[in-house]
Amino acid sequence: MTDKARPGELGRWLLRPSNAILVTFLLISIAALAYGVNLLILTLSGEDRSPFAHSYLPYQIALTAFAVLFFGISLFMRQIIKTYVAIIAVSLTLSVYTGELYLQLSTPGTHLHWVLNVDSTSLEGGGSAQREMLLAARSGGREAWIMASAIGWVTRNPSTTQTEFLPFSGISRVTTVGCQEGRNKLVYVSDERGFHNPIGVWEQRDIDVLAIGDSFTIGSCVRSEENIVERIRRVHPKIINLGAGGNGSLLNLGALREFGPHLRPKIVLWFFFENDLDGWESLIVTANRYLEEPEFTQHLIERQAEIDSRWKSLLTNLEANGSGGPGALYGGSTLRSVIFLSELRRRLGITAFEGWLRGRVALTRRVVERASALTDEWGGRLIFVYLPDNYYYLANNARVAKESERIHQAVLESISDLQVDVVDMTPAFRNHPNSRALFGNPEVRSHFGPDGYALVAHTVLPVIGEILAAWPKND
Repeated sequence: MTDKARPGELGRWLLRPSNAILVTFLLISIAALAYGVNLLILTLSGEDRSPFAHSYLPYQIALTAFAVLFFGISLFMRQIIKTYVAIIAVSLTLSVYTGELYLQLSTPGTHLHWVLNVDSTSLEGGGSAQREMLLAARSGGREAWIMASAIGWVTRNPSTTQTEFLPFSGISRVTTVGCQEGRNKLVYVSDERGFHNPIGVWEQRDIDVLAIGDSFTIGSCVRSEENIVERIRRVHPKIINLGAGGNGSLLNLGALREFGPHLRPKIVLWFFFENDLDGWESLIVTANRYLEEPEFTQHLIERQAEIDSRWKSLLTNLEANGSGGPGALYGGSTLRSVIFLSELRRRLGITAFEGWLRGRVALTRRVVERASALTDEWGGRLIFVYLPDNYYYLANNARVAKESERIHQAVLESISDLQVDVVDMTPAFRNHPNSRALFGNPEVRSHFGPDGYALVAHTVLPVIGEILAAWPKND
């Protein structure tokens, strides 16, 4: 636009394709710059609740500031130059995003690959396979509901990131439909607290083992008798499973705080999976309170009737609306990963991996330290069990393998000086003659299959046995 342009000509000026394109790129650059500056302010102020705050923000801000300046100046150039700049900008953008889409589609474990190949059978996706399983479970007149957890509650209730009601279990004493991966399916009857245990297990005294963790602890997506806890239960019957899909370190700490002091187990099996480092839990006020306020509790063990009622009300409404999928925290994650060129940046090494890792590992250490101290209060022992991700075997990319090993090393080093026992499953999986066969669906990112869960149980059982054998006997 020139000084001679009159206000009435603005519409005609914007109708020129090159002008419209440059204005669009300018506005996008301004938005990206504002986004980066906002995250940098949050980071410098010590606000750590955004899982998308990155250590390379200064470079992102510098690049977007240059883009704002470049496209701003371009608008005042001669029309022919503006046309060339617009053509080059559009061509480069299309080329870059075509490359990102190709990498996302062809790389197992990426967001887009997950949506197209796994989401229909995923635990939290509300996919067609899960809906079919739910209908089949109800066909005989049984009361059946989908498997529910804290992540499901929050993602289906955007406002609950601020609430003080956060259930760690699902609906009690009902047929519970979990998930399917390959030929493996998980459907079970929940216990009196809404967890994946036989009914009556909470009536036991002198609990030997309490299992804490995410969907791997539940046993997704295999038959109940094939999961880790049920294999351990055959040897040590006094074990309770508090696993819940999508749990990370903060939610695991919350579950331990709510139920551990009542059960007072001799051993707490803390199952850690690599995606426990994801930062979404930090957005939930209640989850943070378990770490920052050691005495905080929701008294959930006394509120099962309320938990059942709230879950049934929510799930009934979602079913009526034809929606069961994730919402606020997970919604848009695939689009975001494409927009931010996550896979292309990963391949080129342009990521904030080390900065992200330092922050998440530091939080993990604080949580494990608090969990260990809580377990010590009743004289128990905490065993930290490290579970590997099959992304290491799937991606066929040296950088991904290196990042997976860095996570493995950093997590174990961070807790090495804490008074906890450690069982690292990574060597057993990597040294297995067919590592990929240990997972439920070897072709995509998935949970363990029956053989994978059996390997974990086989490795953990001797450690449990040794501790219990040395435990003082009651008179």
